[in-house]
Amino acid sequence: HDYVVLMDAIPGRVNTVWFAPTDVGEHDIQCREYCGLIHYNMRGTLIVEEPKS
Repeated sequence: HDYVVLMDAIPGRVNTVWFAPTDVGEHDIQCREYCGLIHYNMRGTLIVEEPKS
């Protein structure tokens, strides 16, 4: 599934973003804009859990 969440990552700054994912599970995420020499390594995992009752 594709999620597009745009937010600038600024060194030393903590960002928070809210969105409504629809698919529970683990999703690979990556930087979408060239950001420097280690751009290729800007990856992570988005974990979407079931809502708590």
